[in-house]
Amino acid sequence: MTDLYFTAPSKEDFINELPEFTGTNQFGETVLTTTKAFACDFVGNIELEEAIFERDGELIQPSIMSDYVCLNVRVADDSLLKEFELTNVEQVYPDTPHAQWA
Repeated sequence: MTDLYFTAPSKEDFINELPEFTGTNQFGETVLTTTKAFACDFVGNIELEEAIFERDGELIQPSIMSDYVCLNVRVADDSLLKEFELTNVEQVYPDTPHAQWA
């Protein structure tokens, strides 16, 4: 079992790069799918700095979000790792991933 972490400018970049791993949800939106051999977790933008609020809840400073989106993939069958050698999406190696598999 191997965990992979990717970043890209948009979700569409992942969908374009991994068309064989996409499907449609109940709303007709294209989404990344999950099978017994792998699971995709679209994390989205990462919060780089938390928002700051007054005691009464008034917003002082909004959170600062990354300008990229993240995708985590858990590959159960390592023979599929070659399928995730992507060309237009960057694979990253975070020390502490923002979202982790349970």
